[in-house]
Amino acid sequence: MAIVDKAQWRDSDWAAYLGCSVADVAKYREILNGMFQTGIAQITDTGKYRFEMYRYDITPSGQKRLFLKLSGNNTFDTYEAALKDANTNIIPKMHLSDFWERHLGVPARAVQMMLINGR
Repeated sequence: MAIVDKAQWRDSDWAAYLGCSVADVAKYREILNGMFQTGIAQITDTGKYRFEMYRYDITPSGQKRLFLKLSGNNTFDTYEAALKDANTNIIPKMHLSDFWERHLGVPARAVQMMLINGR
């Protein structure tokens, strides 16, 4: 694949990478976005920024709650620096565990589609 920066990939690029149809890419993205949320958070105590990934939990009453699933080890002075780190060093290396791959019915590397676009 000629494109290296996954933030610029189209669904056809993701389909080739994941070994699935283009239609499946949209389905996988919808499933992942319904289960996880990625973003850059500012740490209150220090004012620095880091990557965070949350998992949605739906209570028996139907209420959606977010639980911190993963946070970056590195902190940055600017939002933009944390964003670049997340999109180039963290998210492209992420894989779903075997459990989540089976549970969600998506390829383990599909979670890499959850790149952060900005604020």
